[in-house]
Amino acid sequence: MTATLFVPVVSIARTKRGRYFWAAWWTGTPVPCGSEPPLPNEKTFKKPDASGGGLRSHEEAFTAAARAAAGALPGNPAAHRGGAPEASLVEIDARWANGWLRMLSDLPPFPKPRPEKPPEPAAAPAGTPANNPSLWEILGISSKAPLEEIKAAYRKRALETHPDHGGDPSAFRALVRAYQMALLRRR
Repeated sequence: MTATLFVPVVSIARTKRGRYFWAAWWTGTPVPCGSEPPLPNEKTFKKPDASGGGLRSHEEAFTAAARAAAGALPGNPAAHRGGAPEASLVEIDARWANGWLRMLSDLPPFPKPRPEKPPEPAAAPAGTPANNPSLWEILGISSKAPLEEIKAAYRKRALETHPDHGGDPSAFRALVRAYQMALLRRR
């Protein structure tokens, strides 16, 4: 016959409202025995023996968990006298308390890991036409266009690219620079 030794454990997590929530296990560990605890998952999660929340500090949460464990552990004289808790709790990772909070909200204790995004295609090297279009390409006209055609093309493209009309701010700035350079070259 082999006996399994177990040390009572507590997991303390900070809530969204800045309070502290605790979950304690003293009749069995939520983590399977082994040299290193595995990452928590739904198969290894065990409901805590007691839990509570709304506490203002980490120390208050630990003390509340120790009192609950002391009152439940058999043969603890402090439990019968109403004295200080004598249960020695070992604090474990906050993921376990968060898991129990999620279960109380009818969610799985541990969210599924997000799939990795595929790597984005490499951008064209600097100096290529895709990254540095000419001012004529930005305006959408030929390099031999007269001044009136430059102005008309600018007005048309400005309506398409202006941020106030849903356009891209960087595309609009590039258009303004291209227009100013085209005017300098025609004068």
